[in-house]
Amino acid sequence: MTPGPPKFKGMTPETAKAKMKARETRTEAREEWLQRAVSAIRPIFKKAGFDVPQKVRVSVGFPYGAGRKAAGQCFSSEMSADKTFEIFVTPMLAEPAAVLTVAAHELVHTVVGIKAKHGKEFKACANAIGLEGKMTATHAGEDLAAKLAGIAEKLGPYPHAELIPTFEKKQTARLIKVSCPSCDYVCRVCRVHLDGKGAPICPACKVQFIEETLEEE
Repeated sequence: MTPGPPKFKGMTPETAKAKMKARETRTEAREEWLQRAVSAIRPIFKKAGFDVPQKVRVSVGFPYGAGRKAAGQCFSSEMSADKTFEIFVTPMLAEPAAVLTVAAHELVHTVVGIKAKHGKEFKACANAIGLEGKMTATHAGEDLAAKLAGIAEKLGPYPHAELIPTFEKKQTARLIKVSCPSCDYVCRVCRVHLDGKGAPICPACKVQFIEETLEEE
């Protein structure tokens, strides 16, 4: 009997081929994609002289007590029953580069500690890996953006669709306010262009703007 591929040693070629095909076609969960993203980002921190903790979990969810506009949030390992840092990325983001930028920002929190907030330690680590701008709303610098783009290409499509909460309503003004999900860049666009051609791209982060929403009173 001809042995199958190394990972399927002992199987017939037909069985090994079927296993490989099933693995290729299996639908990947968002969290699996995010965990692979963390593994891919770790070397960037390592090269900059920082070690990301081994126990980090990343999920999709609205940040707790931070408002729906927050792109992400990191909880200390001290708050976790199994001493794991918990990171949440907003479901309102679906563009891989933006998601990876948020993940990188939140990983800085795991490195310097939650108590450091966005102070000097945070800034030193963030700048070292290539994050720029206001520390509470960082964006990827040119070098980091290129690295994250390469990671996004290797990871493949982010298995998530942008979520627009039903408890919010669209703006009705002629000029619609849009903002970058990764930084604090804001501008206004005609509704006809926004619906017909889509939102513009942030010149700093190279990610697509998202439409601001109005909270129901």
